[in-house]
Amino acid sequence: MRKTVLQWIAMAERPLTVEEMQYTIATEEGVPFDPNSIILPQKDDILKCCDSFVGIYNNEDSETLEFTHLTV
Repeated sequence: MRKTVLQWIAMAERPLTVEEMQYTIATEEGVPFDPNSIILPQKDDILKCCDSFVGIYNNEDSETLEFTHLTV
């Protein structure tokens, strides 16, 4: 999960929402996507796996995942 989160945040053109990242983690390549049958990870689990590299920030009407420091 850590590798997925860090790669997606680094390559995204804009900050990703927590919900977008939850679906990204739960989606598997080659497996048909059914949003009613997948189990989404909790946002606390995402933060725990990334230690202090990633934080959740409130931006207007959504929560986004972003690196905590420019050096990350």
